[in-house]
Amino acid sequence: MAIALGIGRFGYTPMLPAMQAGGGLTLEAAGGLASLNFVGYLVGAFAAAAVPRGAVRSWVFRLVLTASLATTAGMATIPSVPLWGALRLLSGVASGGVFVLSSAIVLDRLASQGRSHLAWVHFAGIGTGIALSTFAIVVLGLAEHWRQGWLALGATGLVLSVPCWPGVQDRPEPAAPAASSPSATPRRSGIRWLFLALVAAYFFEGAGYIVTGTFLVAIVKSTAGLEPLAGTVWIVVGLAAAPSCWLWLKIAGRLGELNALIACFAVQALGIALPLVSASAAAALGGAVLFGGTFLAIAMLMVGYGSSVSGLARGPAVSLMTVSFSLGQMLGPLMAARLAAGPAGFAPALEAAAALVVLGIGLMVAGRALDRRREAEI
Repeated sequence: MAIALGIGRFGYTPMLPAMQAGGGLTLEAAGGLASLNFVGYLVGAFAAAAVPRGAVRSWVFRLVLTASLATTAGMATIPSVPLWGALRLLSGVASGGVFVLSSAIVLDRLASQGRSHLAWVHFAGIGTGIALSTFAIVVLGLAEHWRQGWLALGATGLVLSVPCWPGVQDRPEPAAPAASSPSATPRRSGIRWLFLALVAAYFFEGAGYIVTGTFLVAIVKSTAGLEPLAGTVWIVVGLAAAPSCWLWLKIAGRLGELNALIACFAVQALGIALPLVSASAAAALGGAVLFGGTFLAIAMLMVGYGSSVSGLARGPAVSLMTVSFSLGQMLGPLMAARLAAGPAGFAPALEAAAALVVLGIGLMVAGRALDRRREAEI
């Protein structure tokens, strides 16, 4: 997760300013490269879902992990935007494949051992990869050198991959699965409005969060007086993201999953908007903490809670939510790049991003209200 998501997917964010300065990458092209990566992610995730359990899944995992390492380091070899686009697309395919396959292997093993409560450790790899790789770039002084920076990202991923080869081994399909075990998904039609609201909210979350997720380092870099903090804020995002799933699971246990999701959206919207309120270092770092502490937790809670209230089987429910979120991620960077190209810089893009996340809150509240009304009428 650290290699394919923390580095392969989100390593683009700290390298973006150097690619603009030294590689001739325009803001519009930067948004396009980000969107291509998310197109690839969707393709890779759906393709990986069809891979059978056992040795095949283990070997396909190794293949996409290798592809993630190669496409990350490969960004250093070419200064061509079209070829960068091809690599970011393939990197997205690889990251989607690693996400689905590693999650399936690890979560199946945890479930078989009665240790599913440790799933958050697996997802913490994303934040850990963000923090480790960005720290390496900053310490080595490579934030201004896009070629060397991408090579450093690839080298970090290569080191992290060493325990993955012997350590990630899938087991074959159990000989006698419990065919009679019921789906955990409730099938009451009275909650379907809420599921549709969650699907729509997840789309707006994808379009909103990815603005900060793609351009945060560039935003800080372009703010007078904050240039030295550009790399640090992304390290802070990773450090805040690593324990976030554990923290929000605890909160959901107290507030309920839907209330925790609403609170998580609200905290994230505040984190996105903080740089609009103040151009201070405190606002930049505080926004990084709030953003990093929510974006992974929202994905975890959305998929888990949304599939449980959908009225559908878990597979189709998760697929529908994944498509919705991915479409938002594809559109968000394009929207942000167009808005940021104006005289006001990134401010309109951040305003739009925060507004989209707040819109997601409104949709969830409305979906709950519609379901309560329907239940009252029955």
